[in-house]
Amino acid sequence: MVIAFATFFLGLTVGLHPVELDVAPGVVRVELHLDGELAHTLEGAPWGTELDFGDELRPRHLEALAFDAEGAEVSRIEQWVNLPHPPAAITVALDEHVPGKPRNALIRWETTTGNDPKSIRVSFDGKPLRFKGQGVQLPPHDLSSLHFLRVELDFGGGVEPVKELAFGGTYGDQVSTELTALPILVEKGQEAPTVESLQGLLTARGETLRVTAVEQGESNVVLLTNRPYRAPFEPQGMTLRHYARLPKDMTVNVLTTAPTRFEGVRASFMRFPMTRKLSREDGGLYFLASRLRADPVQKKKQRLGEAVAVAGLNAFQGGNRRAVVMILSRDLPDYELHPAYARRYLEHLHIPLHIWVPDTKPHPDHEVWGEARSISTIQLFKEAAEDLFESMEQQWIVWLDGNHLPQEIELAPNADGLSLVGPSS
Repeated sequence: MVIAFATFFLGLTVGLHPVELDVAPGVVRVELHLDGELAHTLEGAPWGTELDFGDELRPRHLEALAFDAEGAEVSRIEQWVNLPHPPAAITVALDEHVPGKPRNALIRWETTTGNDPKSIRVSFDGKPLRFKGQGVQLPPHDLSSLHFLRVELDFGGGVEPVKELAFGGTYGDQVSTELTALPILVEKGQEAPTVESLQGLLTARGETLRVTAVEQGESNVVLLTNRPYRAPFEPQGMTLRHYARLPKDMTVNVLTTAPTRFEGVRASFMRFPMTRKLSREDGGLYFLASRLRADPVQKKKQRLGEAVAVAGLNAFQGGNRRAVVMILSRDLPDYELHPAYARRYLEHLHIPLHIWVPDTKPHPDHEVWGEARSISTIQLFKEAAEDLFESMEQQWIVWLDGNHLPQEIELAPNADGLSLVGPSS
């Protein structure tokens, strides 16, 4: 590697920030590109500057290009800013006993905690494979057709990296290791989308994107509230542990709105604690909303705007169907990140945002979050939960070849019965 980033953007990033690089001898010029546009040129030590990431919180793509004295490009590195950065990484290599005919997938991982995964899930074209030793044996397959290999690890504590490979078909024996997961909504009554039916319907920067797979798979909801939620409408003696029971394929994480600050090597970051993934065995949505908190004692200052943005990041990670639900009480905190920017950020990520209000008379300032629905009675809570479940059922995940900024992906006008997912979905 001729150049490397010395600055890592692991938190939410807006405004001016320093960017430092480690540069090897022989490099005379480094260009910094932000979202494909030249942002700054460095022509010698110190190899660093300040870059303006703008006032709006949104995913960004930062590239550094190194050039030698003859003007030839000798190295290129990238960072994805305001997108998930999991503390664990996976590598997958196809083992070819016969050239062009992969028979096994070798799987390696690295994590900052140093522990082994609690579970390993591998699927080939949507069907599970058994992990044994250091990898999996691939079933017989025809390389004239496109195939999709997915690896999911669970290290506990919410560390669940995912790796996808697409090969075969027009790729031949070449592997695409960079895929983008995009949620779309399919109207009721429409046929289930297929790879073939979606080809040609998605673009980014005027370029038609190749669809490699489409699936529903699991769904995940990130739930947060700005005060301990205690519904006043619970009937005496009524068992509500499984009320508004989750669908079998849905999990819920509960996120705190009061962050903990920690120091990195070069910068400090805010971390919003979050529970593990909770399933229907842990309780219904009513129980999870009213009994569980990521941090049971929130005496620290809340940062609701940032918490919603981080909830969106966590929902985005992993390529599942996704949504954020915020139960908003009358006790509104001061905002470091304005709700309009938080909503806009979730729109960039294609994350639905559901605002639920338990109070009979919502606070007038709730309007800054957009349209909210009342859950002031147990029946209204049930209706809100059922509508959430139904909206998640309409989501499908489309896997696109290559890494793309989510806000740049567009759906063609002739995509009848389909729409992109957003905060109001």
